[in-house]
Parts: sequence; structure tokens; C-alpha cells
Amino acid sequence: MFTLPVVRLRALTRGLRVKLIVVALGLLASIDPLSAGALQYTYFSDPSAGPGGQTDFFAVDDAGIVYGKYLSAGGSAWTVFTYQNGVTHDVASGIYPFGANDLGVAVGGQSILNADGSITTSPLCCFADINDSGLMVGSLGAHAGMAVNGVWQDLGLPYLQSFATGVNDLGQIVGYYWDGVSPSRGFLWQNGAFITVVSPLGEPIININDLGQMVADDYFFDGSAWINISQPATGWAMQLQDLNDLGVMVGHNGNQGVIITPASVPEPGTWLLAGLGLLSTVVSKRSWRSSLLKKP
Repeated sequence: MFTLPVVRLRALTRGLRVKLIVVALGLLASIDPLSAGALQYTYFSDPSAGPGGQTDFFAVDDAGIVYGKYLSAGGSAWTVFTYQNGVTHDVASGIYPFGANDLGVAVGGQSILNADGSITTSPLCCFADINDSGLMVGSLGAHAGMAVNGVWQDLGLPYLQSFATGVNDLGQIVGYYWDGVSPSRGFLWQNGAFITVVSPLGEPIININDLGQMVADDYFFDGSAWINISQPATGWAMQLQDLNDLGVMVGHNGNQGVIITPASVPEPGTWLLAGLGLLSTVVSKRSWRSSLLKKP
């Protein structure tokens, strides 16, 4: 029997509670991917994709683990893998995920890749992202919504079509809508209300981190302005898919994945506690993500 992940709205994980405290203290507001210096671009094509294959990074967590998928030339089934510090680990095939959380759960369409590597199929469709509380967002019948404890809830956007593409751990949801006449517009939804978010070229808003920073195609929103981070010299258009709370962005550039990192990034697990004078406890990742560094 299929069971959707339970959304623990009142029982947030310890990591999220710490994150909320830090946000309340205003410490996270000072983190800007572009303020630390030049951005570093890392391009990657999974060797298993072979010549003519495709590689795409679709998510990155706060520990720096990147989630990707590759397709060999002429192939029909994508393979999901994790990537960190140049080391990859194949996870599963036959799923096309769009988003993942810090607990190792990835979603795409009706498919859910669980932390143990198993794949389950949801009776609901179609999911694009999931946060650490298990809240999944996407669209059903071309209307943006979310799954709360296995029950679909429409976001109530009064437009012909709407699609939710990203959600952060604060429950803020982003996506885009179309009224049937004007070009599509991005939106930011929270607690039953939404605002329109217009990116420079009208691109859909793809994702949002816990700082309220967003990505849309090859643009990054730092909280006050949109910044183009593309590299025209590559000859391909950048497509950003996700960003974490450290400002690390991932996506694809043509047929290769790309990781965009600020020149100076705090060590995972310590940046949240910076300036507090507290000791942090490193919690090891579980299930299929824990085997990331075991692959030769």
C-alpha cells in the first residue's frame, strides 16, 4: 500500500528548528552568494552517460550533496546519482526527479525516490519538489498545489494554469502561472496568500531557499535584485534548478550539469552556528546518501 510522506508541521526536525532560530536572529540574511567574491563554475558530464549523453543536476542540499540524473545517447531511462567532491554514486534508474530534500528523498511526477533507494508511485500527480518536513508540491490538472498528509490541497491561484516548482523548509512555495492571455508570471505563495514575482525575462521561478533567494533560468535573486549568472562563452543557455542556503546553485548547461559556488563557502554544519559560540554535532547522512563516498 502506498503512503505519502507525512508532513510534520508541528514536529519539525531538530535541524529545521535550529535553522528557524538562526533566521530569527537575522544571521542568515547576511549570506549572499555573490558577496564573497567571484563565482566558481564546475561543469560535469557523468562518464556513464558516454558520448552524446546528457547530465543534469536538479538539487543540492545544505551539506553540499548534489543530486543529478544522466541519460546515455539513444537511451530511454534516466539514472539518478549523487555527486560530492568529484565522487558519484548511482542510486536508481527509471525515475525523472525534479527536486529533493536534505533527508535523501527525491520526487518527480508521480514517482518518489525514498531515502533507502526504493521507488514508490503516488496516486497524485505531478510533484516537482519536497522539503524536509515531507511537504510535496507540484500540479494537478494544471493547477498548483501541495500534498499534506496524503491529501491534495490546491493553492487557489485564480488563473487558467498554474504550476508549483519549488518549496523551502519554511513552507514558502514558488512556481508560475498563466492567465491564458499574457505571458506566464512567477509567484511566491505562503500561508494561503501569494504575490506575483516577475523575473527579468519572464522566466518561471524554479526554486527558493530558506533565505528567500530564488532562481529562474539563468538568473539569481539575492533578495533585492535579479543577477544574471550565465556564461555566454559556453555556447549554451544556463538552466538553474535549485540552490541551497549557502548560495550554491545547480542546474545544467547544454548537456552537462553545472554547480555554481561562491568563492568562499562556510563548512556545512558550522555555518548555522557561526557567531553563536556553540558546538555543533555532525549528523551522518543515512541510507543511500551515506554510501556516497564508498564508491571508488
